[in-house]
Amino acid sequence: MRLAEAAKKWWTHVQYGSEQDLGPFSVDPEHANRPVNWLVRVIGARKFVHEIGPADLQKAIDERRKHVKRCGTDDDGKPLLKPISVRTVNRTVTRLLRRILLFVHENHGVALRDPPIKFGKFLTGQMKEKKRPPRVITPREAVVLKNAERPDLTPLREFAVLTTLRLDECLITWPQVDFATRKIRLIQKGGEAREVDITPAIERLLRPLKGHHETHIFTWKAQRTRTDRWGNKFVKGQRYPWTYWGVSSARRRDWPKAGVKANFHDLRRTGAEYMRAAGVPIDIYSKQLGHADIATTEIYMGDLSPEQLAAAALKRDAWLEAVMAKAEAELADEAAAADAQQPTKNPTIVVRMQRKELKSR
Repeated sequence: MRLAEAAKKWWTHVQYGSEQDLGPFSVDPEHANRPVNWLVRVIGARKFVHEIGPADLQKAIDERRKHVKRCGTDDDGKPLLKPISVRTVNRTVTRLLRRILLFVHENHGVALRDPPIKFGKFLTGQMKEKKRPPRVITPREAVVLKNAERPDLTPLREFAVLTTLRLDECLITWPQVDFATRKIRLIQKGGEAREVDITPAIERLLRPLKGHHETHIFTWKAQRTRTDRWGNKFVKGQRYPWTYWGVSSARRRDWPKAGVKANFHDLRRTGAEYMRAAGVPIDIYSKQLGHADIATTEIYMGDLSPEQLAAAALKRDAWLEAVMAKAEAELADEAAAADAQQPTKNPTIVVRMQRKELKSR
């Protein structure tokens, strides 16, 4: 099997998932720079899968690292460019190639390179990514965000915190909501069916949105009539469903106004952190996050909350102060005992020694 055919089979399988920005796989010049098409073109569309090795991977990585993206404009209005991130290179080259090869190998019995590539070490070609520290939106920051962001974005943000759903999972439709059984039914990451309970807080959030749109729950209102660069026309005053990229764009514009540097996925961790702070056991909010086991939640959230770590640090300080005070008291007692055991000098001898010193002078 050649790489182009393998990529086509892989895309057919995943095209309705959450990573649609990697495709679509197509020979149409309009989609030539989509990651999957670009990767096939760089390595070679007619190259056999069993011939692809580390050299091909490194070639693709080197080419991808030359790409840049816009990062604003200068004082004259000219666009500024910067290299794409390490994460983007790894996601659109190394991991993408591995996914394609593993898919056709496991599902279509296609042989891989001989000697076979050790896929456990296949990612050695990817660059080290800078890890971002976990971020939790504090209640104070949530109030500031509510006053700074556009009103249409607030219900979606609050819904994400209450449900701890991922962004693409939050973009639900009215048929998925059943107020009678108080359930929201959706397909979560991995293709698993999931039900989310409609709590009174979630119901108060959703009820006012009824009637905004025929099918979609979370929408935005066009402030002016315009046509975007993809040819989509928006009429002033009409509502349109939020999309994955639309939410991300609005978040990048609105949240910095409130001084909050965070991404939408941080709302998922924020909701879980609120549950932990409220005393909810980890096995409960692990299910709320949709994790298969608690071990995943412990890695995702950490074993201890910031408040628990702070309390542990205070206990450590108190223990250390007590130990240090005890050690200082013991040393003082030992010094006093040593002084008490030293014999006192005869006063007569001391006076004679002083006289001899005066005479010698």
